[in-house]
Amino acid sequence: MLRCSRATLYREIKDGLFPRPFKLTRNKNAWRRDDVKKAIEQRRMATNGQ
Repeated sequence: MLRCSRATLYREIKDGLFPRPFKLTRNKNAWRRDDVKKAIEQRRMATNGQ
């Protein structure tokens, strides 16, 4: 869904620009689909100046 590197994604999480994942297993993280869609929409609105 996102077109960015893993490093960019985790930097945005650290900066509070993207929601934090939750642990599925010791080595796997996941995000709630609605949280990701909301973050993408907020980013789109900010880019369009709304």
